[in-house]
Amino acid sequence: ISGQINVELKDPQKTDPIQLNGYINSFGERHLNIIGATSLGKRKAWSSLSALHTVQPAGKFDRDGDDFLDLPQLRRYAFTQKFVRGNAADQGWNMQLGLRYVYETRIGGQRFFNKNTDQGTTRAYGQTLQIKQPELYAKAGYRFNDKSRLALSAMGYQHGQESWFGITEYRAEQLSMVFNAQYEYQWGRGHDLKAGISYRHLQLDETLRFTDNTLQRTFAGDYLRRDRIPGIFAEQIFSFERIKLITGLRADKHQDFPLAWTPRTMLRYDINDKTILRASLGRGWRMVNLFAENIGLLAGSRDILFAEALQPERAWNTGINITRNFNRGILEGYFTADAYHTRFQNQFFPDYDTDPTLAYIRNFEGTSISNSLQAELVSRWWQVFELKLSYIFLDVYRMEAEKKVVLPFNPRHRLLLSSSLEPKSKAWHFDTNLHWYGAQRLPFTGNNPQALRLPDTSPTFSVLNVQFTKVWKTFEVYAGLENLFDFRQLRPLLNWQQPFDRYFDTAFVWGPVRGREAYLGFRYRIPKKSA
Repeated sequence: ISGQINVELKDPQKTDPIQLNGYINSFGERHLNIIGATSLGKRKAWSSLSALHTVQPAGKFDRDGDDFLDLPQLRRYAFTQKFVRGNAADQGWNMQLGLRYVYETRIGGQRFFNKNTDQGTTRAYGQTLQIKQPELYAKAGYRFNDKSRLALSAMGYQHGQESWFGITEYRAEQLSMVFNAQYEYQWGRGHDLKAGISYRHLQLDETLRFTDNTLQRTFAGDYLRRDRIPGIFAEQIFSFERIKLITGLRADKHQDFPLAWTPRTMLRYDINDKTILRASLGRGWRMVNLFAENIGLLAGSRDILFAEALQPERAWNTGINITRNFNRGILEGYFTADAYHTRFQNQFFPDYDTDPTLAYIRNFEGTSISNSLQAELVSRWWQVFELKLSYIFLDVYRMEAEKKVVLPFNPRHRLLLSSSLEPKSKAWHFDTNLHWYGAQRLPFTGNNPQALRLPDTSPTFSVLNVQFTKVWKTFEVYAGLENLFDFRQLRPLLNWQQPFDRYFDTAFVWGPVRGREAYLGFRYRIPKKSA
């Protein structure tokens, strides 16, 4: 229910020894990525991957004349180191060790804001952010034989943040640790059983204060949170000729809440060689990170009122997918459609509608539904031209006083049309994608002064991106334009003329504000030698 994505680093045993990628855009922002992979030790038992990523800031741009920067000045340094020994498929031990460190600063707000002299004052409105994130992780596995394996993993992560939003200071220190032990056993004809234990620990200390409280906001103070969550889990995979069934159950015990049971089941049925049907049903829960997930609340002038202590979010989800592949001479491709229904048992979403100067924080245990439908058609012609058409429908709402209330900032309809042209020589390729966004409901402003009232919905808009890439054996050059037609939401900040006034609000951004972006970049690699 949190929409998380699992990100896996490149495998140093399989990746190229050297990879470089760099580009600069028309705002002056520069990106550089360097990846190196090598083998270590006399017998090359260990493999190593090192990665460096850096971003250097853009200039100051204010094209719509509202005195606020169209994009923040971003500076970031990120370093990642990964060591790998052995292979999970081989008998005996295998291991992964890794570390990551990120340092990032952002400066936004009014274009004449000076961090050294204006931070925390009412002379100019500024937003500053400094983040430090070290992370360590380790994974180890022991394969007893072809059918059984033990897997262990541990991760420690620290997040330090110092930030200012006008006269509001926000500091956060977070420590997260996760441990997982899992036993895997294959029985019968490809049936897999996985079972284990887990432990999650989170320590979060947040501090909020105001250097000027003329608006008499009430949420300054220290917010302390401690999560200690042991858990057990089991998953069974049944594999038959055309059917794969996954059933799972886990139980987690937060020290402040009852035992949470999370069942999950997924089914895959190969109807024939070209058609696959998938279905899923399960339950999810998560703890809410109020300020981190709603950082925009701190940027405006709304007061934050807590009606009650927040409970974990809980939801049931069910979905179905069908995929059909086709191949007819010069034409090949697939069609896929997904339908998902999520019913929240408890949901958190800030209430922006009741009062334009307040954000109410409360649990919602009434009817809250998210329905989504996505259909996608991909066709490839002559193995050189690809065309993709996608449609997404979202119906996200609550029932309040027997009335359907659509949650804001969710376009009901979205379309994506993309194409790619690449000759069989692979010497170049040209890519385009067109995004169309339907109307979105915006927070209610009918109680604002007349001059500060906005429409109830945003207009529809589209964004076109194009890119051309020239390819040599180990070197590529690419250039592109994002938002080719330069669509922009002009002056998205409500009451931008008075950023320290009660009605200053940053919660109405529904579209791009930076406009057309041109960029030029390169990629270089030293290929991995064949074994």
